[in-house]
Amino acid sequence: MRRHAKRRVPPVPGSIAAALDIFGAKVRLYRQIAPVAGVRVPACYQASQTSEGTVLVLEELSGWQPGAGPAAAAGVLAALHRRWKGQADLRWPWLRRSGAAVNLVEDLFGQTWPGLGLCPHSQLVSRLATGRALSASRPRPST
Repeated sequence: MRRHAKRRVPPVPGSIAAALDIFGAKVRLYRQIAPVAGVRVPACYQASQTSEGTVLVLEELSGWQPGAGPAAAAGVLAALHRRWKGQADLRWPWLRRSGAAVNLVEDLFGQTWPGLGLCPHSQLVSRLATGRALSASRPRPST
């Protein structure tokens, strides 16, 4: 069986990834939730976290066939949510609640955004701030 290794060094202190412990949560997901989730996930051969970072060794997915259509996939996700409603929070208290990181992301964004205007890509930053980058990338109606 082919395997895929994902190695991550610890995230930069103060980053969203560090504040939310994103890589550690992924390790815990494969150790604790994947074995009992009730849906097919890639097999996990190693999930570890040390001071040097995280390592996940997962089943290679390149041989998988495309899955269900959107409606069937939504049905599987709905059943998964019904199965764990009211239980997941108690069983895995490390899971973030919906919206739990909103203030954190807003604060980090507010700290970072002003400094972006000083970087060489400040033209892009100003276009994003005014929405011109988004409107410029939209297809124009044909006449």
